[in-house]
Amino acid sequence: MGLLYDKYWSQTHGSDKYNLVTTHQRPDDVKGMIGEAKERLATDPEDALKVLNAIAEDYAGNFSVQTSLGEIFSDADQPEAAIKAYQDAAAANPGDHNSYTNLGTEYLAQENYAEAERYLMRGLALAISQSSVDLYNAALSLYHQEMPQVAAAFCRKAIEIEADADTELLLADCLFDSAHYKAAATHYENATGYDDSLPHAYVGLGRSLELEGNFDDAILALNSAQDLNTDEAEAYASLARCYEKMGQPELSQQAAHKYQELSSGATTS
Repeated sequence: MGLLYDKYWSQTHGSDKYNLVTTHQRPDDVKGMIGEAKERLATDPEDALKVLNAIAEDYAGNFSVQTSLGEIFSDADQPEAAIKAYQDAAAANPGDHNSYTNLGTEYLAQENYAEAERYLMRGLALAISQSSVDLYNAALSLYHQEMPQVAAAFCRKAIEIEADADTELLLADCLFDSAHYKAAATHYENATGYDDSLPHAYVGLGRSLELEGNFDDAILALNSAQDLNTDEAEAYASLARCYEKMGQPELSQQAAHKYQELSSGATTS
């Protein structure tokens, strides 16, 4: 058992309100208490959450404490507590974009899309002055949360600061998922300009061009992905359709066979 946690619990057990006077006197104790309570979540979640909620109440104006608590509450599937912690973090440091991004992510997980977008866009407005790496990481998180249009806005701001293959590729994926295939093709091609060893960039470029009806260039891009040994099944599905449209049934069948091979492998693995 954690020494800080046990000392604290022995002093406060049975009390309706957890008194954190000792941690106020020693700020480092708060970090230790949070860490020990986090570890205790796996074995004694009810008591650990009581400690964490008490710390959240007593340290409502502490940005770093509230940010840490928000992350822990989120991981512990305590969305209301996570949202409250991130709101307190934002109030303590209104200029930090991460609090608003975290709030948006929490609301997104609750399928409250209006609030999610409101906070995410607020985070974007504040993040403009941040580094391209911070913006890219925020965009990647949003993309994985199935918010491609908001993620795309972060990507564009990152590219304004410093463009690179990863950000161009992520922006292209965002645009593709939003059915903006012409724009997606542009950014997939930009990504290959920064790094021509990315098979996914050529796959995305080929699929985008196919959906735009440019089958010749789509085949060129998809063949480049083949040369890089792509294992993306959709590359071969797209290639099969392009060859079919171009009146080359044998090549279409070969690509279709490869698609089936990769698809069945993905299913059984």
